[in-house]
Amino acid sequence: MPAKSKFTLAYALSAVLALLLISSSLAGLLYGSGGLYEPYPASLAGLVGQDAITLLFGLPLLLVSTWLALRGSTRGLLLWAGTLFYFAYSYFFYLVGVFNDLFFLFAVMVAGSLALLVPYLRGLQESGGKPALPGRGLKGGLG
Repeated sequence: MPAKSKFTLAYALSAVLALLLISSSLAGLLYGSGGLYEPYPASLAGLVGQDAITLLFGLPLLLVSTWLALRGSTRGLLLWAGTLFYFAYSYFFYLVGVFNDLFFLFAVMVAGSLALLVPYLRGLQESGGKPALPGRGLKGGLG
């Protein structure tokens, strides 16, 4: 059962993650082919394409799912967790394969996405598989 609408640290960190995603994606789109990414054609196209997908689809999905989860929607909560996993997974490849001026930013985004997921998954386990908002009844979790 979804929890009541409650602003927690987890959702504030989602907003910070959104700002980091905007920064890294815009930098990749504006400066990726200008030397930020390696000029190898296949990787350059993939990285710049990922930046575009992040801005067009990933970021709105993160913002909408966070808003829905804040309103107490179980579907929104599941969508929010899936979106966080998507960003952790996709930016992990930036972290291990793209060493440039944005390396620290990529590391913060991967670590932040995973840090937001851990309390959610712990809450899922403690609630017997029912989605629960992070910080709700978690000992030592975010919120």
